[in-house]
Amino acid sequence: SIELLRDRNISARQLLSGTGIPLKALSDPEYVMDIEQLDAVVSNLIRITLQPDIAFAVGERFDPSNMGIVGYALLSSRNLRDAMRLWHEYSNPLLGSPLRLTVQESRGVNWALYVTPLSPQIELQRFFIEEFLVSGVKLFRLLAAQPPTFRSLAFAYPRPPHHAQYAKFFGCPIEFDAPATVFDFRSPGLDTPIRSNDEEINRVVSHYCRDILQQLPRAGTIEPRLRSLFLINSSQLPDRHAVSKHLGISSSTLNRRLKKNGRTYWQLKKDFRLGLAKQ
Repeated sequence: SIELLRDRNISARQLLSGTGIPLKALSDPEYVMDIEQLDAVVSNLIRITLQPDIAFAVGERFDPSNMGIVGYALLSSRNLRDAMRLWHEYSNPLLGSPLRLTVQESRGVNWALYVTPLSPQIELQRFFIEEFLVSGVKLFRLLAAQPPTFRSLAFAYPRPPHHAQYAKFFGCPIEFDAPATVFDFRSPGLDTPIRSNDEEINRVVSHYCRDILQQLPRAGTIEPRLRSLFLINSSQLPDRHAVSKHLGISSSTLNRRLKKNGRTYWQLKKDFRLGLAKQ
């Protein structure tokens, strides 16, 4: 997004305005933004550019090197099935992905990807899904040496003003206002080998990803990770013990970290429910 705005003579300061993200964070590889900050950045991007289809331009600039260690894990995977498993496990906590993905297999090589956005705002949901789909096409070319072909695409939001771009870009039947956002793949299949597969590299980087995941709760405030976890499980918020287990810490450690910021787990759940009701 920063590079895209630079080409349009728009500063990073404008993009980060009101997000709570300092400019120096752009050069800090350990800085982790939360879902609310990501929503604010994208809202600024849409407002500044006045382009409802800006997600397509962002997706076209996708570079796997920006995915860090997770990118190496995907590129060294054995097949697409393993790559999808790694993405499901690490994309949200390590990359801050605003989408939750669920793979559903059918007989033969066909399979479908169910996509659930974490943002409650329709405009932001559409941006994240469009950007993910466009960048995903480029990633598939790198992983499987071929672009994906779709049987159909369904989107759980109204038809956007730039809907003609969908048909032009993806070349398959497209449905809007669908019950769920579903990408139905014709090819490649989940067992398609990754052309850059390297079992030794994959073992090392996967282990490193797990180490980072264990260390992440100890870096900075824990509240953004709790909010992300609440968004994923908004229909039934987990109790303190389940959250502690998910974060890889004890309940007492969780309580101590929250207390340090003058908060309790009960207060966080209450505030989250109130915010969800307002939205």
